[in-house]
Amino acid sequence: MKSLQNRFQQQCLWENIIVEWFNREKAGLDFVSYLDCWQLAAKAMDAWHILNIYHIPLTVLEKYFWNKEVQSFFRWANSYKLHSEQFNYLDQIPENIRPVDVKKVNNFNPRCFKFACGDLIKELNAAAKWAKSKEVFGKSGIVILNLEQIYLEVDYIFSNFLDESEYTISIPVKLNTMQLINIAILILQIANCYITGDNIKYEDFSRLLRTKFIAGFDLEFSSRSYMDYLLRNNIDYEFNWQYLVNKLQINNVHANCDVFIKICNAFEQELIIHLEDQITKHNCQYWVNFCNKILQKFCWGEGSEENLINNWNILLDQYLKLTTFLGEHDLGRFIKTLITLSKELDVKAITNTKIDHKKNINIVNIQAALQLQFDNLWICGFSDINWSEFNQFNPFLPIDLQKTNSGEEILQKLIDLTSRLVICSYPLYIDGNLVQCSKLITNFPEFNLKFNLEDICLKQITLEYYEDHSAPIYNKKLFSGTKFLKLQAACPFQANAKIRLQAENLKVPSSYLEATTKGEILHKTMERFWGKYKALSVVKQLSIEEIYKELLDITNEILIDLKKLRPASLNEVILKIEAIRITKLCCNFIKTYELNRTNFIILYLENKFTVKLKELLIKIKIDRVDQVNNGSDLNLLIIDYKTGKSLINNHNWQDPRIDDPQLLIYSLCLANIEELILAAITASPKFITLSNWQELKDVWYESLYKLAKDFQNGVAIVDPKYGAITCRQCDLKYMCRVFE
Repeated sequence: MKSLQNRFQQQCLWENIIVEWFNREKAGLDFVSYLDCWQLAAKAMDAWHILNIYHIPLTVLEKYFWNKEVQSFFRWANSYKLHSEQFNYLDQIPENIRPVDVKKVNNFNPRCFKFACGDLIKELNAAAKWAKSKEVFGKSGIVILNLEQIYLEVDYIFSNFLDESEYTISIPVKLNTMQLINIAILILQIANCYITGDNIKYEDFSRLLRTKFIAGFDLEFSSRSYMDYLLRNNIDYEFNWQYLVNKLQINNVHANCDVFIKICNAFEQELIIHLEDQITKHNCQYWVNFCNKILQKFCWGEGSEENLINNWNILLDQYLKLTTFLGEHDLGRFIKTLITLSKELDVKAITNTKIDHKKNINIVNIQAALQLQFDNLWICGFSDINWSEFNQFNPFLPIDLQKTNSGEEILQKLIDLTSRLVICSYPLYIDGNLVQCSKLITNFPEFNLKFNLEDICLKQITLEYYEDHSAPIYNKKLFSGTKFLKLQAACPFQANAKIRLQAENLKVPSSYLEATTKGEILHKTMERFWGKYKALSVVKQLSIEEIYKELLDITNEILIDLKKLRPASLNEVILKIEAIRITKLCCNFIKTYELNRTNFIILYLENKFTVKLKELLIKIKIDRVDQVNNGSDLNLLIIDYKTGKSLINNHNWQDPRIDDPQLLIYSLCLANIEELILAAITASPKFITLSNWQELKDVWYESLYKLAKDFQNGVAIVDPKYGAITCRQCDLKYMCRVFE
């Protein structure tokens, strides 16, 4: 007796055949390297069904062997045929492959019209207004091609015209969109990293830490979020399990996360037991049992709705049906198969959720519309670009052997399923580019869309506006650093949000050295170099080669310390390149600028000072203070290092909203300052020297005091100094909504 194979079983068999063939041949298909074998198997399976439905003998393909893809498919198909006959398999025909009854669209059908709109949004608004009008009665449908991608926009527009009881939006929901299932797969992926010794990406661990689908979420949500924040600022972008355990123990970052630490320990113990069995490949049932044990350690899914758990169980059932085809395999193949199945299994198909036929307006995609009947139908997106996509051919069959469900056949079927009115709308512009309507509807008459205000009763929402640009008064009189002044000058809202509210994007651990980190390394290199030699006269006794070697040794020491914190992202090659780059920058700066100066000694390096602005106190840290002329206390120079490409423009020194107030603040902390120097340590060193800055001291003092006082008084208006240029580097756009 023959056994019926579902599409996943068929596709799995095709994949096995393709992989086996490729491993044996080691050549033949140039695109195997970049095309997933599961997708390749899907195309081969579709080609096989097309041949069977239209009763095309496999031998017909022999005359097309000049085509490498057809030749490869011919071999796979023969192998598939032998397997099916040997094990008495019977194929189940997928829904997307069916005989086509080719019929031409009747361009003179009196029920069909076309309607042009400016763009997609205007097209959706027109469809919503039409659905609300008195002309529309009975059961009406609105077909949207890419409904899954623009679901939120569609729902928002139609909710402005229709009550919730008047329309329903039906979209296919795949299992891989369900967070519960994604977390289960994530736990398995972390387990596989532990078993194989591979690194775990921090973003994956962060998802596990913050999910509500494991034990202790309700009790530890705030503590886990804070742990995530702390780790992001002190961890590599990927790591092994032991590195993570060490990080959790340092600085007590796991405080008040006892439940999470407990389930992680139980998870590790279960994996240790698994590793005692040194066999890496097992059958499907073994991996399902293993999966259940691992998920139980996290108390995964407890308290979740029963239908969500049922979807996971159905996913495992589909996997178990592949037992014969998968054989014994490792955990990685198990996870890959689950991911593939979750992308293809439809939640609605599994739970038998149907479209609500009692509602008047059904908003659906093409696939759902072909299964329904309507009194009136509006089809969106009828441009020549969108509807040309339906004419797709299988790469494994000659074109002259294929009959596809092209746009013409689909349109005709939709017309046949509609008893009264069919409107095909199309946008005039897509992504700013002018497009034409599809040739299928060129001869349709234009639809005259008329609306009366009585017909379209929009929900009237009255908004009352109240502008308040002030935050509560900040009672603190002691400030740390000059960042709040820089932000207050750039945009008062930024200063209030970032300093007072401490609003910031979560740091994403990166696989490279960030610009800020590179700047910190350069600052430390210069600090250690001058901290060792302390005077220009000592440095002048060294050759350029000796200076370079000394700087290189210092930079390497700093990078080695940094590598201990980030072992995955800082390999030897990156360290060597970065050490040479920073050393060259510092050496070039010393050669070009420092060695040409008169003798000086280093008075302060990275020293902290307190500046008084009337009743306000500001703590600062100065990069460097030089004392000129061998001990004279009358000539001090303040040097501020910059590692970016841009420098403060000379014309901005008297601006009340100075771009970078650091140097101005520094000038107020010491007496007997002769010069202020802004030094850019870049490939082409630049310097700005202020010798006559005493004339501007009073102006600076008042400007800085006003900025500090505005911040203290809660001035928080959204006022970016340079408009979009200021906003470009700001991550608070969704808070201030400046572009609205």
